[in-house]
Amino acid sequence: MRICLAPSQAPESVLQLGYGVRTFSSYQYMIIISNMYL
Repeated sequence: MRICLAPSQAPESVLQLGYGVRTFSSYQYMIIISNMYL
């Protein structure tokens, strides 16, 4: 695993980071909704 990112790997990592943020925010949103209904 290389530390420096190749230009070809940059869009992939950006997409992966965006997907992780969306997954985390939706997970947090579900926790908030479930806490409201409990």
